[in-house]
Amino acid sequence: MTQNKRKTGKRKLSRFGRAVFIGIEAVLMVSILFFSWRIYTILQGYHQGNSVYEDLTVYTEAGRTDLPAAEDNGIDFAALAEINPDIVAWITLEDSMINYPVVQGTDNAYYLEHLFNHEVNHMGCVFMDYRSTPDFSDYVTPLFAHHSSNGAMFAGIEKYKKQEFYETHKSFTLRTPAGEYILEPYTGLVLDATEAFLRIDFNDVYDFVNYANMYNGQSTFRSDITIDEEDRVVALLTCTADFDTARYVLFCRLSKVR
Repeated sequence: MTQNKRKTGKRKLSRFGRAVFIGIEAVLMVSILFFSWRIYTILQGYHQGNSVYEDLTVYTEAGRTDLPAAEDNGIDFAALAEINPDIVAWITLEDSMINYPVVQGTDNAYYLEHLFNHEVNHMGCVFMDYRSTPDFSDYVTPLFAHHSSNGAMFAGIEKYKKQEFYETHKSFTLRTPAGEYILEPYTGLVLDATEAFLRIDFNDVYDFVNYANMYNGQSTFRSDITIDEEDRVVALLTCTADFDTARYVLFCRLSKVR
């Protein structure tokens, strides 16, 4: 009888073990399916976002031969405004994926999750701080965009962590309805988003100049540019993986071309 009890116990334990194994298998299968779905939706989102922005290049000088470049600085802002009246500029960095419209919303949240055509998408849009003057006349004008894992949006500015990249990419092109500008990077650095490092309001021009040059010694690349009283600055901001709340900030001098 003792032996029979032991055999019964073993059978019960065996059934319990199989039940646990089946449960673990089910959990793993659900996890695999969930993460597969997440990866699929992320990739689909990137594909959708890239398609939207690729289609918009038809309104640029590179995408159209009939564009009145002399009037619109190489961008058909009137046509873009029909799609989204929040358009304020178009930013381009040669030899990179940065070739996007810039918008300004009523807050700094909406365009984190919406494309230029207002479709919901985690890729978002390049957008100006909602408090800024849209003609880039402020002392410092911030532009924000995601660091997309497929290299889109502002992921490319993190490449300024290397001097070699800066040497071959010393200017962005910024086109607005009022004129064409270049953005000359002069300081790039990793900062903590929990700290109040970004300023757009200043007591006077000297306060601005001091702020605009205060990070120069910490830059991830070396530049000969320093900011003076007549200059204006555009700050490009995106996430970076250095730590959880890290942001890469690229300060650029704004200079009008025409």
